[in-house]
Amino acid sequence: MIQELVQIDKAVKFQYSRVLNYAGIKYKNILDTIDAYLTEYAEFYNLSSEETLKRYFTFVDRYVNDLEVFENTGLFPLQMKKVNGFKIQRITYDIFLILSGLLQKHRFQILKNIFQAKKSCGHCLIVGAGSGLELLSLKDKFDSLDAYDIRISNFCKHKFYDLNLFEKEYDATSRKKYDAMYAIELLEHLQSPFEILDNFRKSLKQNGKLIITVTKNVPQFDHFYNFSDECDFETKLRNIGFDIVYREVIKHNYVFFRIDARNVFYVLAKK
Repeated sequence: MIQELVQIDKAVKFQYSRVLNYAGIKYKNILDTIDAYLTEYAEFYNLSSEETLKRYFTFVDRYVNDLEVFENTGLFPLQMKKVNGFKIQRITYDIFLILSGLLQKHRFQILKNIFQAKKSCGHCLIVGAGSGLELLSLKDKFDSLDAYDIRISNFCKHKFYDLNLFEKEYDATSRKKYDAMYAIELLEHLQSPFEILDNFRKSLKQNGKLIITVTKNVPQFDHFYNFSDECDFETKLRNIGFDIVYREVIKHNYVFFRIDARNVFYVLAKK
């Protein structure tokens, strides 16, 4: 589908060319996989290329407005209580999450890290199934895979029918222990991220791995938490009971805004 989209919109063509250049030959297969997934998703909901782009820019336009306000005030929309009346469909949100993997370098970098995960034995848990790209990248790399999300699309239920999908909040009281857990682009959506991190630790086997991302200065309309002090955050991780195995800073490159926005991708090990 991406080849159709770049013909429709020049900005999309430019953005895709930048990500394509970054991916190069080495990671082109990941872009192709994301593109095929986008095509399948759009076909499931009978979305034309034009409608797919329209939904993508609905999300982008709102975020650009939030960036402008944040640059001027330092406040997130939820801090200013300026989210009333803005509602977004699960399909539109998913389209943004999928297509941004092709058009935004920082989003592609996160997905690249997940798609490159080595095949492993054991049990894996994903908290925040999202658009399903994480499910796609990990479903064949573990003996079993469970996933939680408060909203799971009909597409994901259809495509990943053979996985254990739980359409509810993650519950740490389960006796099941996991070898690996993923919480990608989740923690900033929570008011109490450290509470769930402690619960993640309880659900991991000894030396189990937790793979997470956090955001700094990303004023999305549904973000509660800003991980602005990375040293403080990492100290709290260690106090909870995690060792930091891998850390990668993934910067957002904005042309019109002077904002130090970033994701940090972590691989943590339970002590």
